[in-house]
Amino acid sequence: MDHTGKFMMSHTFHNVEHSNKGDPFKGPRETINGLECQIRCYKKDESEWMCWLSMYNLLPPSLGWKTEYKIRTKNGVETVGTREGRIGGNSWIMFRKDPKNIVDGNLTIECHVEVYEIDKNGVSKPRAATENKTKIEIVTPRLFDESMKEFSDVVLIVEDKKFYFLASESSYFKSLFIGSFEESKKDEISLKDVEAKYFQLFLESLYGDPVINDETVDGILKLADMFDAKRVVQKCQFHLINKSKKSLKEKLDLAVKFNSNELKEFCLKQIKSVDDVRSVMSKNTKEMDPDVLAFLLEKSLSLRPCQFAKLLSNSGPPEQYKAKEQQKAKEEHKKKDTLSCTICLLEYGEEGDRTPRVLDCGHTLCLGCCKQIVQPNQIQCPFCRVDTQLTGRTVSNLPKNYLALSLSTQLISLSSLTMEYTGKFIYSHTFLDIEHSTPGEYHAGPFEKINEIAGNIWCHKEGLSEWECRFCIYKNPSPSLGRKIEYKIRTKNGFETIGTTDGRIKDVSSIRFLDDSKYFVDGHMTIECHVEVYEIDENGVRIPPTVIEKETARLFDESMKEFSDVVLIVEDKTFYVNKLYLASESSYFKSLFIGSFVESKKDEISLKDVEAKYFQLFLESLYGDPVINDETLDGILKLADMFDAQRVILKCEFHLIKNSKKSLKEKLDLAVKFNSSVLKETCLEQIKTVEDIRGVMSKNTKEMDPDVLAFLLEKSLSLRN
Repeated sequence: MDHTGKFMMSHTFHNVEHSNKGDPFKGPRETINGLECQIRCYKKDESEWMCWLSMYNLLPPSLGWKTEYKIRTKNGVETVGTREGRIGGNSWIMFRKDPKNIVDGNLTIECHVEVYEIDKNGVSKPRAATENKTKIEIVTPRLFDESMKEFSDVVLIVEDKKFYFLASESSYFKSLFIGSFEESKKDEISLKDVEAKYFQLFLESLYGDPVINDETVDGILKLADMFDAKRVVQKCQFHLINKSKKSLKEKLDLAVKFNSNELKEFCLKQIKSVDDVRSVMSKNTKEMDPDVLAFLLEKSLSLRPCQFAKLLSNSGPPEQYKAKEQQKAKEEHKKKDTLSCTICLLEYGEEGDRTPRVLDCGHTLCLGCCKQIVQPNQIQCPFCRVDTQLTGRTVSNLPKNYLALSLSTQLISLSSLTMEYTGKFIYSHTFLDIEHSTPGEYHAGPFEKINEIAGNIWCHKEGLSEWECRFCIYKNPSPSLGRKIEYKIRTKNGFETIGTTDGRIKDVSSIRFLDDSKYFVDGHMTIECHVEVYEIDENGVRIPPTVIEKETARLFDESMKEFSDVVLIVEDKTFYVNKLYLASESSYFKSLFIGSFVESKKDEISLKDVEAKYFQLFLESLYGDPVINDETLDGILKLADMFDAQRVILKCEFHLIKNSKKSLKEKLDLAVKFNSSVLKETCLEQIKTVEDIRGVMSKNTKEMDPDVLAFLLEKSLSLRN
């Protein structure tokens, strides 16, 4: 018979506190794993006790054992000693007499035993992993029936089955049996909402029997979590991490369900590819754990550059991918009439560098931009990276796109429309495989147009220890504009600011930073440019917006006293207002003025945690004045939400959706903060690219709204199809 394995024996020695020196105490003999054992102890002297585990089998010398002795105190279980050697050998330990070891005059000793094979030198042999073939119904289950009555002090009744059970390593049962609950005085206790077959397995696992496998682990783990049995929880985790054949999703779901950080971390480390990300996702992504969503989103985005880099290696894209990209480009070209160059955004013209030229992939660029990106014998499209071969010809031989030229000529007058450029926005680009670039090798991101500002990010290695990065703005809108650019680089721990420039919009904006390995993630560098464009005067000084204080502000001072019936005091300013009007526009003021509050009978009411300047603007908006703009919106929306003024909230939402130049991230953050489903949906609909996704992500992804995380993860994966 195989005696190897782990088990636990326990016995409570009653009324031993005042025993005499040398008085022997013996527990009952128990047979576990074919081994007949008995716990024994005696008081050696007034300051020490001796304890040992006796073995009554005649066993081969090829077995060793390790015994950990624990004593139950009022605060839990404490280890008092450990012995290890050949089985049947000397196993006694000594421990000092301590009042905490005696609970109500009794001494409870636990022996945690591991039996293993040893070689002729007494060295432990590595134990071969064996799969437990018996599932829910094991062949020789541990007995907890009436045959164990003499060794128990309480009976637990689960369904219609009785378990004779000693308080074990569970804070739940510790409170139940030793605490002040009424059940602590009962001999029989019923446990509800527990299945007897799993409770049997839970107890067996608690006593060290190897009953945990893929069929039983869910039920055992559920009870271990319910009863706060840490040792059994750890055994379940060990099985799921080291032995289980459950899918990665099943393991991750269990980790989330039972809040197992160790198992969750193990599962997330196994996610290496996009397919792995998809495999662990639930049908309803919004119901997933926010921390898992955050990890999967970051993993999805980090995998994108790596896989694209492999696909677009120096050997060129596979023919199948190339054909797919060409077809996609042609379809996009049919959907959208091109009126200006995709890169520099200047209108096409009849002659010279302004003529539109078609690449093999189907994208159209002006001849001037083609000359800038041409390589020996080829041009690589800056968007789909498909190469156009130029062997035997020059860029001037590329075919013209007459349709774009015709449409541009017909609609050229559109360019004379006045544009509004001021505002805040983010440009971002990931430069692939540039960690080992040579000094002077330039890297350019694609051109993008935001708020009519067209620009792109450039970078290159300057010498051996520095990099230079610049944001180039094309099609300069006006010399009366200034710009502030904050440069950030993505590291494994989030974004880090590396420099800021401020000046006229036409000035060159570049910064330098040290070459540091932390700025490269999988060999790639992601740079973000946080751009703010603003108006400047003739001396280049920023013109401050005048939005809070206005010469024609609506009056709520004492001149309005005869038209008001209540005075609201905000900070040190008084506002003479009408109760019924405010009550009709705000549920907060309706309760305050018309409800049963004491304030409803007062002529003066103080409002706390409110800024007077924004309360002025809130009231003006409530009365229909056009005071909502990008500078005032945050303060007005905060009060509209506080006072539940739906009409003002709608006005703020309308401004953010139709007129605001705030960045997409700023709008989305406001939507989440004030629970605006309309604004949130509008913002999410504008996310079309991976850079859009990165643009709205917070530094700490785990703090983001779970619904937004779910959307971004699904969008990230859909963009890979």
